[in-house]
Amino acid sequence: EIEITAGSDEARVMFERGREAFHRTWFERADELLEESIRIDPNFAMAQAYKAAAETLLYFDGSKRAVRATELAADATAGERMMIAALVDFVHGDYESAIVTLQRVVEGWPNDRYARHALGFTFVDLGHPERGLPILEALLRDEPNFFAAWNHLGYAYLETGDGIRSEQAITRFVAEDPRNPSARDSLADVLVATGRIDEAVASLTRSILLDEGYAYGMQHLGDLMVLQGELSMARTAYLRSVEMAAAYSPRFGLVVRERIAGTWLRQFQFDNADAILDKLRDEAVMLGEEGSALAAQRARLTVQLTTGHSDVADPILVTYSEQVGNLGDAASDFGEPSYLDFFTGWKAAVDGRFSDAESALTRLESAAPHADSLEVILGARLLGELALAQLQYDEAIDAFEMAGGSDPLVSLRLALAYDAAGRPAAADALFESAAMCDTYDVECALASALATPLFDLDHVMPDYVFPGPGEPAPEAEPDDGSLAI
Repeated sequence: EIEITAGSDEARVMFERGREAFHRTWFERADELLEESIRIDPNFAMAQAYKAAAETLLYFDGSKRAVRATELAADATAGERMMIAALVDFVHGDYESAIVTLQRVVEGWPNDRYARHALGFTFVDLGHPERGLPILEALLRDEPNFFAAWNHLGYAYLETGDGIRSEQAITRFVAEDPRNPSARDSLADVLVATGRIDEAVASLTRSILLDEGYAYGMQHLGDLMVLQGELSMARTAYLRSVEMAAAYSPRFGLVVRERIAGTWLRQFQFDNADAILDKLRDEAVMLGEEGSALAAQRARLTVQLTTGHSDVADPILVTYSEQVGNLGDAASDFGEPSYLDFFTGWKAAVDGRFSDAESALTRLESAAPHADSLEVILGARLLGELALAQLQYDEAIDAFEMAGGSDPLVSLRLALAYDAAGRPAAADALFESAAMCDTYDVECALASALATPLFDLDHVMPDYVFPGPGEPAPEAEPDDGSLAI
């Protein structure tokens, strides 16, 4: 194995416990143990690198600690330096470089189970289970007691479509690590993938009972409530997850608030969703998360313009434009000048100011640096919105197809164009695709809410009966979870 240098035996013991917890995906525990290791030995380079990675997974910015780890690596062993480099690449989001470095580590230290495990699960996490699977299987043949690898082996099997082996592997992980809340969270993922939502809820409930600070488990429970259509319960779980998140960065709350906004969108409660997104924007500004603050404004504009509330979009667009202007040249780091042109043009199209929309389109087209750039995609989407507003449905179809991608809102707008152009079969397939999107962001929630009634009316109005002559009208305020007509 890689030789680890530490200033004291006590720091080394604490590091080994923290590193093991990290590989067991118990990041809350790993962060705590690694912090103690660094307290004992502040110059412990490998501990600094692992803690940077753990902090990143707990929604903190680990980049400063990653820089510190790199500085300290000069006095570390050769193997440590390479492992530190891989962890630093991970923290900075350079996953392909991390894989290359990990491959070199494994070649030089073929008996290091942590390096082999990191290489295997990085392949799996990047969507290459066929490359990670043999690495993890070989690791468990050589190191049968390294039970952390059963977790990622289970995910590798799941990604390759082998649900039976996936459940067997992760069940083995749970049996070997019964006090780890993350183990039962992993099992919940497999149960969801095999359609056993109730069992997944039970598994997550156990994980939360094991560790009352396991905020991610509570957030995941909220996600399952969304899948079950229990939107009020989902909001309760999401809010509880923020309360539990003592070990997490406040940025975790921004992620959760977007999910809460999504639950309101799924109930057609656009004002409530906008209020949550506005609060998200304010919190992001206080945290210095300009990217998240701007994304919240874009989400608000997307909701209002998609639902035809151009008047509500007016002040949001003004504030958004001011935010982008205040950032100056730094706005380009987030792509905001192009987004601003897109939303300015989209609103102009909705308002019938077609020449203004075309001017915004021209700015996007002239700013495009290459054929697959953000400006090209936004330009295609704006061209589609302009064509829809002008009732030019064939042109809208061409534009939205050119925009492509996996954005469910693009699928929804393309479906509307197909439907208006008299191609109902193509429209229905896209409506269903948009309605069945399985992420929890604003775009998915909005597309799902708007597309679902277009192919499955009962989904939106399961029990509503219009009153006949002389019959009393239903309650003005529906139960939480139903739709006010």
